[in-house]
Amino acid sequence: MALGVLITAALAAQVTSRRVSRLSPLMAVIAFAALLTALQLVPLPSGLSTALDPEGQALLADGRELLHTGSSWAPLSRDPAGTRQGLVLLVLLGGAAFVALRVAASERGRLALVSAVAAVGALAAVVTAGHELTGATSLYGVYRPQFATPVLLGPLLNPNHLGCLFALAAVAAGGLAFHAAQPAALRWVWALCAVATAGGALLTQSRGSAVALLAGAVVCGGTLLGQRMRGRADQAPPPRLTLNAIAIGVVALCVLALVVFASGRSVSDQLRSTRTDEWSEPGSKYAAWRSSMLLVAESPWLGIGRGAFESSFTRVHPTAGRVTFSHPENEYVQAVVEWGLPGALLLAALVGWLAVSAARRWRMGALTSAALGACAVIAVQSVVDFGLELPGLAIPAVALLATLVQVPLRELAQPQRRRAAALRGVATAVMLLATALLGTSGTRLLREDHAALVATRPPQEDGARRALARHPHDYLAFAHLGEALQRAGDPRARLYFNHALRLHPTHPGLHRAVGRLLWARGLTRQAALQYATALRNTSSVAPLLQEVVRVFPDPEIAATAIPVDYPVPEHVARVLVSAKAPKVALRWLHLVAEQRPGAPRVGELLYTAAMREGDLELAERGARLRYQQDPTAQALLVLGRLLVKREQLDDAAEVLEASLDMAGAPEDLAAARLLFCDVEISRQRWPSARACLQALRDSPYAGKLLLELARRSASVDAASAAAAAATPAKDGSSPASAPR
Repeated sequence: MALGVLITAALAAQVTSRRVSRLSPLMAVIAFAALLTALQLVPLPSGLSTALDPEGQALLADGRELLHTGSSWAPLSRDPAGTRQGLVLLVLLGGAAFVALRVAASERGRLALVSAVAAVGALAAVVTAGHELTGATSLYGVYRPQFATPVLLGPLLNPNHLGCLFALAAVAAGGLAFHAAQPAALRWVWALCAVATAGGALLTQSRGSAVALLAGAVVCGGTLLGQRMRGRADQAPPPRLTLNAIAIGVVALCVLALVVFASGRSVSDQLRSTRTDEWSEPGSKYAAWRSSMLLVAESPWLGIGRGAFESSFTRVHPTAGRVTFSHPENEYVQAVVEWGLPGALLLAALVGWLAVSAARRWRMGALTSAALGACAVIAVQSVVDFGLELPGLAIPAVALLATLVQVPLRELAQPQRRRAAALRGVATAVMLLATALLGTSGTRLLREDHAALVATRPPQEDGARRALARHPHDYLAFAHLGEALQRAGDPRARLYFNHALRLHPTHPGLHRAVGRLLWARGLTRQAALQYATALRNTSSVAPLLQEVVRVFPDPEIAATAIPVDYPVPEHVARVLVSAKAPKVALRWLHLVAEQRPGAPRVGELLYTAAMREGDLELAERGARLRYQQDPTAQALLVLGRLLVKREQLDDAAEVLEASLDMAGAPEDLAAARLLFCDVEISRQRWPSARACLQALRDSPYAGKLLLELARRSASVDAASAAAAAATPAKDGSSPASAPR
């Protein structure tokens, strides 16, 4: 709103101006985007809106039926409040572009705009450095980040956004350092600002900002070099390299190299650690891009609505229960999702016109090089970020573009001045109304309503209905209504929960609420399935597992309430043991061993749980599975001891015989081979036992076992002799009288 007031004041100062210009491509891009956004807010007949967005309109119709607010007309936007705010921001950007284009009509004005962008970035670097040097944990001592700890605490809390601002300012300041129409001292100041902001961009550890900074520097440096070689478009001979310019360039490059060496290690480490398998990670932004294409397929003609991504994305992204995306983190993908394919293609054509118009002026001096390089930063960063959604980056981008696509002003004739003044007056009034609209609930964002709903305890039905009037596809508002009705004993609560699950199928809190509802109605096994789905999608399993143990006293049912495909079984087993539910842990691990025998450490975990409960049969299954997963001497020794304990000597001998040819830890190998000798002694296989003891005595693993081996060998000899003496000869005589 403060930005809107400033832009309105700037427009009001231009109402009586006698000069006008033709349409700039920058204004055309912003005006077309605003027109598309406004079209998404126009109520359309149900037949037409359903043809353009069948899935979204079907969900809207079902939601309206639940709320008893049916209507035959509806806008195409799935989040009207978000679209209204998006429209207001585009109007503000249009006003800022109009003012910036008029300022950029002169060389002095272009210098002021580029300098302002570089100065803002340098000021942000100073503010960030102040926070870091003082060890501040809250921004300006007022706001403490709630959801994450930024790498650098600065005016923009997201490290990608802050890094983009620094990179933008670094390239702009670097170009200003080569602008000859300035005092030498000021050029040195710009060189220092370029180095400081470039270092800040690297310190944010943002890979996108680092790559964007490099791209911007290449564009800026390349155009400066081209101007030196071919000459500026407004000068006949190529300008000569002065000693001052050479000194500034050399010092700036040397200092920048030192900054990169000192602060760029973390960024280079991140770039080196970037893996190709990140494209397939379900929680990455690349997975979000793929899921975004499902929204394009659902509404390809006019999109889902500007600002409606967050409320629609939860339904199509498989890991939305764990990772939240307010934007697809790609400006180009977002344009297609929110405005549709035809609109995005037309907008791309206008952006192409804008880019060509800007590129044609590459020989217009250092200011043009600075602006082109800084715009390249925005273009590259927008591939992996959504910085243009923030005025803190969108306004500097508009100011820089205005210096590249400015159009000359001309004097108006007397009869045309009144008409132009009237149009500017209307534009100023529209800007003022748009600013005022930001102060109403009609532009309240989804996250603001979410914060209000979460803070409302106990849940209130009126607040949820007001939120749904602004965001008809908001799963949380429907869940809030369902919770309010459940507390009132209204059986319709399940309908609201079901609709919330349609809008966000993987939300763990929703499945937990439905599980509680089903459990209260005596549908125990259905409730267990809901808890399993909640656990599968949550990032904090401990509270849910404790509730599962408390709600389901039967270990068999409780085990089915825990998903067998949980990636780290050890976490679940540890929580269950700490919750004093070892029987549940044992039954669940048994299910995991049956359905996922390759799960990490499942054999070891099952063996430990079964031994704790005295279930030797399951312990043997776990020990065998452990040995299959990790065929080491220690795993073999555990299995052998368990088989001996179960008096399965033949199986134990068969298993332990493998230790004779196995490599491993000396103490484990010695214990396993000694156990094999004991098994052979118990089976009264004296030759085999004697050979086993002899082999162990000759092995390097004997160590402290020599005395024990000697004792066993004497015992084997005595037992063998006694057995031989007790065995009758074949001719019926005693062994003592038998001939030799």
